[in-house]
Amino acid sequence: MSFLKINLRIVGIVLVFGICVLVTLPVFAQTTGAGGGKITVTSPLGTKGIEDTAKAITSALVTLAIPIVGIMIIYGAFQIMTAGGDPKKFADGRNTILYAVVGLAIVLLADVIVDVIKETVNPPAS
Repeated sequence: MSFLKINLRIVGIVLVFGICVLVTLPVFAQTTGAGGGKITVTSPLGTKGIEDTAKAITSALVTLAIPIVGIMIIYGAFQIMTAGGDPKKFADGRNTILYAVVGLAIVLLADVIVDVIKETVNPPAS
């Protein structure tokens, strides 16, 4: 299985997990009858809304991605060094490094993407 297919599978799993978390966070509990107040459910992540949850998820992704990218760059360099003149193995190593850097750029831009979506959904009051 190629490196790109593995990355796409991992990105898909992370996206599905993130969507599941975002969908299940706003829990609206019903109020009790006699003398009771509103029942509240606190977020297990300690966040106060979807925006905070998205920020927490992107922060966790950056924390996980940086060491993984470092390992993948070292692995790609190892592939290049052990290619032994084989152009296919050299190209595989170069692509491993390229995909690792592109993946890191996407993860680092995730925070910006969250801000853009937030501003699109909730434009600032003028």
